Amino acid sequence: SGGGFQELTLGYDNLQAYVDDTTYMGATVGRYANRIRDGKFELPGLTTSEDDCIPVQLLTNEGLNTLHGGPQNFSKAMWKIRRLITPDQMEGEYVGVVLGLTSFDGDQGFPGTIEVEAHFLVRVRHGELKVRYYAKLLEGIATVCSLTNHTYWNLSGAVDPSSSSSPPSRARSFSGSLDQSPVVPEIQPPTPPVAAADKPPLSPPPSTTPTASPA
Repeated sequence: SGGGFQELTLGYDNLQAYVDDTTYMGATVGRYANRIRDGKFELPGLTTSEDDCIPVQLLTNEGLNTLHGGPQNFSKAMWKIRRLITPDQMEGEYVGVVLGLTSFDGDQGFPGTIEVEAHFLVRVRHGELKVRYYAKLLEGIATVCSLTNHTYWNLSGAVDPSSSSSPPSRARSFSGSLDQSPVVPEIQPPTPPVAAADKPPLSPPPSTTPTASPA
């Protein structure tokens, strides 16, 4: 308002609040976003036979369902900074950071070892935020992977933590409705698998302007 800037993303003001959070506030979730009913699915095998499927049982964290990848999903993991992106590397267009994570075979019940990168880029001159995810299968025949960013947006402006005597949290006015969100028990089986024969490169060359993916 008044021609000024306001924060539109909801979040917390301290690390412990993020550790204790149950709403995936601003998190990167995986290995598989959304719910997998009963925490199980079948992974296609090496042949085209319908009988050649591998049953997979995951750890569950929402009743019988697996939500966003399980109890210790990617939002609970310690990501590493792989690369800082400076304007001279991206033709003066972008600044940002590349975060990396290795998820080993059996992590939360998922088969295969995968390497994951999350690219967060800001196009300074145009005020654009770009988020892009990469995943590559390192070991195993095949696996599933579906990553997303779980940011909550309030287009009328985030809550000012100084406007209330309650504990500082830009998300406090929103947390009640988040905790009461209904359970959706049905989703499609995770497809398609990330096959060992189809491994895209994790990082584009530093001199290449990345293609945007929706945040």
